[in-house]
Amino acid sequence: MSQAWEQIISEHPEIEPELLMAYLEGRLSPEEQHRVERQMASSPFVSDAMEGLATMEDRRRLPVIVAGLNSQLRRKTLSRRRRLFRNAIGFPAWLIYATLLTLLLLAAAWLIFQRLLPGAP
Repeated sequence: MSQAWEQIISEHPEIEPELLMAYLEGRLSPEEQHRVERQMASSPFVSDAMEGLATMEDRRRLPVIVAGLNSQLRRKTLSRRRRLFRNAIGFPAWLIYATLLTLLLLAAAWLIFQRLLPGAP
């Protein structure tokens, strides 16, 4: 299984991805099937996950699909965070950092000149 699939599943430790796939493929013993069915009955997440997996036509592509969804989600949230930061202060972050650095350098230069030229105003 891909890391993205494992990341989703790790948030819900009651689910074992291999067990879900084996259940759907009919490769479980009756005791294991009963265990999965008990998990589905007790957890809405497991039930929804199983229902979603059951509707997929090509389950072998699941890791690729999950990785693509996670990638899209990361890109959208990152661009949204950047947009929110820019919109909250009205300027791009690099401009703020450049201004702060310039002010810091000017203050340091002023302090240095004050020490070198004690009689200067």
